[in-house]
Amino acid sequence: MCEWSCRAMTFYTIPEVAQILRCSPRTVHAMIQTRRLPAIVVGKNRYRISQQALHELLHPPKEETP
Repeated sequence: MCEWSCRAMTFYTIPEVAQILRCSPRTVHAMIQTRRLPAIVVGKNRYRISQQALHELLHPPKEETP
């Protein structure tokens, strides 16, 4: 099931995410290392960031206030 759903997802490289966020690739890499931005490893020092992870970074869930 994951095999099919993962193929249908959109993934970005670190330079692509840096361009979207208007920051340096080094900043994106730091966000991955500190686990602020989830990513998958696809090779030695090669990462892919899902469109969903990027969306959640840009639009975090709002906390409910009592």
